[in-house]
Amino acid sequence: MSELILEVDNVLNHSFTNLDDVGGRVIFRTDNEESISHITVKLEGCSVVNIASADMPGIQTVGSSGRKVIERHKFLYISKTLFPPENIQKNVSSSSSFKGYTINPGEYVYPFSFKMPLNSKCEDPSSLISKLVSAKNLQNMSPGRVHIIDTLPPSVSHPNVSIRYYIKATVARTSKLKLSFRKYCPFVFLPIEPPRRPGGNQYSFIRREHQMSYIPANKETLEIEASRKKHIFSLSKVSNGIIKRPSEPFFIEARLPYPAIVVPTQNIPIRLNISSDQALCAPVYLRELKINLIESTIVSAGLMSTNLIYKSRILDFDNLMIEAVGVSNNAEGYEYRLDTSSLGVISISDTVPPSFKTCNILRTYMIEYIMGLTYGQNSPIEKIQLLCKIEVYSGIVPPPAFINASLGSASSNQFPKKNAQLNFNKDDALPTYDESLSAHAPPIEGPRPYISLPPAYYSNVEQFDNDEKGR
Repeated sequence: MSELILEVDNVLNHSFTNLDDVGGRVIFRTDNEESISHITVKLEGCSVVNIASADMPGIQTVGSSGRKVIERHKFLYISKTLFPPENIQKNVSSSSSFKGYTINPGEYVYPFSFKMPLNSKCEDPSSLISKLVSAKNLQNMSPGRVHIIDTLPPSVSHPNVSIRYYIKATVARTSKLKLSFRKYCPFVFLPIEPPRRPGGNQYSFIRREHQMSYIPANKETLEIEASRKKHIFSLSKVSNGIIKRPSEPFFIEARLPYPAIVVPTQNIPIRLNISSDQALCAPVYLRELKINLIESTIVSAGLMSTNLIYKSRILDFDNLMIEAVGVSNNAEGYEYRLDTSSLGVISISDTVPPSFKTCNILRTYMIEYIMGLTYGQNSPIEKIQLLCKIEVYSGIVPPPAFINASLGSASSNQFPKKNAQLNFNKDDALPTYDESLSAHAPPIEGPRPYISLPPAYYSNVEQFDNDEKGR
């Protein structure tokens, strides 16, 4: 009986990032002689996009005639041969009579270590497994797309989109009648942040003009009634015997420090302001506040493309009574602030991956504010929606060398690279500036966030490795 064991250090409840050393051991135990050709270990990253006709707007399917498109990209592939040693490989490679190595019974331990790179490098389109699967399970190759070099994407587990990282160990038997031994160990990956440019005291904001209706005080009501008899075109309205009057027009604003960057589990410093050219006759109250995170994932597979929208709740408060307090009064107008500090920490979940882009996946985020406001305490609640674009970062700060290189260099080889077409002649190409810099950079120190992923991320890893079947 033979057994292959793959051990990866620090893999439980831990996330790896760029420049980390991912190491462990490959252990092969056998009670009898085994004829093998090699023992290898590989570091791989693979993305899978799965689009069904039902996910495409405007496309209807009847019965089982619908189609599903699956496109796979292997954007990370590093292989090491643990056995035989390099000197023996050179001697055997020139021999045409080589039939493998005979392993005696015993236990064999092979340590290994990989350094996580900065950028993804997709394989040649001819080697991609991009399949068009019909209802009859017929498989056809779909055309490849232009591949890009970009920062390695984070681990993602979603019914339509999966990005997985794993270590794979293989003991290849020489006999075609016997299956080779394979073991997989998935792990969680979060990329380092792009270097942040200092924003100072600047704010990014979204604003919307609004005008509310309110019920004036009794004395004022009598004046309005008298006024209505003289002015046919009065702005006041009568509804069910109650006189309502429009408020002064004002702007409701949601502000975030510039640039608008959010890190999971960290407090989002939201500021809600009201500004107007004139003083408000009655106080504005925040009665309800809902904040949602909107995830937009644009995916492409084959010739199909769609935008997958998912909304998750950040917070939901009602029965509030937060008054807009005046903070400035000058020639530019009046400004009032809604103090939300009493609502506690406002943050997004640790299940949210950072914003990213791959060859056929683009993940972006927006924050949706839904505010219920009243003009005075007795007027009806009016709801206002604001949408603000944000970037979600991992919270892993890059080393100073990369920050200085990116912010202080005018070179085209800045980190991270964006939308660059991949040079497939890797053997002839010189290493890039980032590759040279990262080759000698130590692992990143400091806080290491962790992203929570569902159990599906850790199961059926072999399905991501269809291009290795039979090797």
